[in-house]
Amino acid sequence: MKFIAIFVAAALASTAAADVERGGQCGGINYSGPTQCVQGANCYKLSDFYSQCL
Repeated sequence: MKFIAIFVAAALASTAAADVERGGQCGGINYSGPTQCVQGANCYKLSDFYSQCL
């Protein structure tokens, strides 16, 4: 039972953090966070160190 609870929690955490909201960072040098923007937004490179969902 404990294994199932941990598995479900991990699955929910991974899907919740999967998409970057509009205006959020989605890339850049040394960036290690999520890179997929929410539906309807695209990740645009603003500099080598920062890309943003617009």
